[in-house]
Order: sequence, then C-alpha cells, then structure tokens
Amino acid sequence: MESSRRKVLSTVLIIFLLMLFGGQVIPRVFLTVSPAPTGLITTDSREFAQAALAAAHDLTNNPLEVAMQTGYRLQTLQKTTDATGCGMVRVANYTGHYTAVIRVYTWFGIPYADINVNCDSATVQRLPWLFFIGE
Repeated sequence: MESSRRKVLSTVLIIFLLMLFGGQVIPRVFLTVSPAPTGLITTDSREFAQAALAAAHDLTNNPLEVAMQTGYRLQTLQKTTDATGCGMVRVANYTGHYTAVIRVYTWFGIPYADINVNCDSATVQRLPWLFFIGE
C-alpha cells in the first residue's frame, strides 16, 4: 500500500516537472532563437529593433510579469520616415523613424501583451482575453 502511494506521488511529481519544463523552457527556446520573422529586420533597422526589444523588456519587468514571461517576438517593423533625431530611450545609431509591434508570450507560448514602440515612446496593450473580461 505504501509502495502504491509512492508510485502515485512520483508520477504526479514527474507530470508536474514535465509541465513546468514544457511551459517555460520550450517556448523560450523557440521564441528566443527566432525573435523576428525571417526578412523582417534589415541591416538599417537592426539597431532600432534591438532598442525596441530593450524598451519592451523595460515596460514589462515587474516581478509578476517576469515570472509569467517566456519570450518576446518582433511582430512588425516599419520605417515611417527618413528623418533623424529619435528621442527613444537607449537611442542607438540608426537613421530614420520606425514603428514596431512586439508581442510578449507567457507559459506555453500564450500571447500576453502587444507593445507598440515608435521613435519617441512605447506603450503596452495587454490582451483583454487574458483577464477573462466578459460582456
């Protein structure tokens, strides 16, 4: 009888560890290795993309969000003008004004928020379905 309880407890523990592994590690590998769709980042926009990802990380760095996050992915990146003089924090040596949308993912790769970054600011739009808001 004691042996069967240990087997059940061991099985539950193994399932829990597999879920923990699957929910945290696997999305991190797939989202980190490929942080942007192929061909989205050009040589000219690479530095803005890096600054935008840093701004997204800064906006979602409270302890609760960090515990939930498994990765960031650059969804869109567009050059709006060729003007110079960007006011973005962590400004890099890039020319032109850009806009970008970065999606933040939680456990099991579930989308959590979209971060809209332009040359002068960044805003977080958390996805409402995550909070079970109903009508």
